[in-house]
Amino acid sequence: MILINRVWNKNDFVDFRKYLFTIANKDYKEFTSKLTPGESKFIGISIPVLKSIAKDIAKGDYKSFLLIECLYHEEKMIKGLVISYIKDFDLYLNYMYQFVKEVDNWAICDCVVQSSKLYKKNLEKGWVFVNYCLSSNEEYIIRVGIVLMLTYYINDNYIEDVLEKAAEVKFEAYYVKMAVAWLISVAFVKYSHKVIPMLKKDFDKFTNNKAISKIRDSFRVSKDLKEYITKYRIK
Repeated sequence: MILINRVWNKNDFVDFRKYLFTIANKDYKEFTSKLTPGESKFIGISIPVLKSIAKDIAKGDYKSFLLIECLYHEEKMIKGLVISYIKDFDLYLNYMYQFVKEVDNWAICDCVVQSSKLYKKNLEKGWVFVNYCLSSNEEYIIRVGIVLMLTYYINDNYIEDVLEKAAEVKFEAYYVKMAVAWLISVAFVKYSHKVIPMLKKDFDKFTNNKAISKIRDSFRVSKDLKEYITKYRIK
């Protein structure tokens, strides 16, 4: 199917879905569906292939493609990736405000966020969107905000705000807690002196102990420091 320089209509979306099923892999579908609980139905296409498809679509009339109503995980992933490849940050944000409402699992969240490389040069503008996500009552929208912080904002200018925001997240959902633990472990690598005082104090038992486990699994943390932080586990 030709994807580059395409203008999309409703019939094209039908043909596109049929095309996705022709390149599906049954074994990969079973693997992905078990690894990625959520609301989406799965076709069975690997992330590298989805990224390649999204990049081709982004070279054409991607605005018409983004009108697609997604039924499957892979369609949502491609839609999010197309948005992540937009070169205008304001336009990217406009689409993201709507797209995050469609995110229904951790894989779409993490892949789209970490593909949004334009964020690196637009941290101040992007911080407003981070706060929007963190103020949500939806598990995966909150996770988008957390993953944005750990991906792009672990630096001298934002670390205080990031850690403060992380400590303020009090949302009883597994993938939110896991994202906070991930953020703490990433921040610890460079800012252990700021993170250590927060352990055993600012996070619930699950998040605190998961963060410590992730820190101890890191190749970027010294053996001595890994041993030291075990005393901060909550029993």
